[in-house]
Amino acid sequence: MIFDLREHNKNKTNPLLIQQHYAEIKADYLDFSTVYTDGSKDGDRVASAAVFRDRAATLRLPSDASIFTAEAEAIILALKFIASSDKSKFIICSDSLSCLQAIRNTKIKNPTILKILYVMRNLKILLKEIIFLWVPSHVGILGNTAVDLEAKNALGDPLSNCDIPYTDFKSNIREYVFNILKNKWSKKDDNKLHEIKPNLGKPFDNIMCRKDQCVITRCRIGHTRITHEYLLKNEDEPQCVPCNCKYTIKHVLINCIDFADIRKKHFNVNNMYDLFNNVPFTNIVAFLKEIGIYYKI
Repeated sequence: MIFDLREHNKNKTNPLLIQQHYAEIKADYLDFSTVYTDGSKDGDRVASAAVFRDRAATLRLPSDASIFTAEAEAIILALKFIASSDKSKFIICSDSLSCLQAIRNTKIKNPTILKILYVMRNLKILLKEIIFLWVPSHVGILGNTAVDLEAKNALGDPLSNCDIPYTDFKSNIREYVFNILKNKWSKKDDNKLHEIKPNLGKPFDNIMCRKDQCVITRCRIGHTRITHEYLLKNEDEPQCVPCNCKYTIKHVLINCIDFADIRKKHFNVNNMYDLFNNVPFTNIVAFLKEIGIYYKI
């Protein structure tokens, strides 16, 4: 396998320099025939293509297929060209680094990659010599541009009866399960955590030190040492004397009149959702430190 073109940063290198380097590599293999491969995915449409000389082969894949599978199936199309050719030496040009690395990794368990390795073994028995060359996409390499167009055009082809790896279904299964959980969570409006995060999604950015993370997380879920230690000590539930109400972390952060002036220095919100979604965590930490309970959380 040849990965020499990886030394170029496509976004910072003149495409002409990459094209020149590509031509220099090809010059060392003048007696090799070149096959170009590419996969394309647009929404729920997935396709593969291979171009050999003036011939093209395409394959429309099931909508659940990943771009990795599309690129791998394109290589299988290339191997079919090689099997039917009377030539014996070939270079397969692919812009899928992950596919080429998977082919090189003999411990891979992906069934499509295993199929590639199986076909290659049979071609080797037929004295076919195959070299893989990684090429960056969209830098003006003519064969790569041509196969890219073929793959995109194949997105409109009829679906083929093609098996895809079970791993390609993982993202859809994950999304399906997430939507079930999301729907259940949206109905739990009597849950105190629902007030802070009514919609499931990505967790907050992890940009704090470990101690700050613990403090913020405990405040978000409402379980802190200062408000729940009474359970361990079998004591009465703590009360806020100035406000004559239960001493909860929500009360401390939002309502307690004892901390009103200090609170205004760091944030000005009246509910937990705005506090944990619109106020920088550094401000919350600073507030807790100033009122003297940061290390009691």
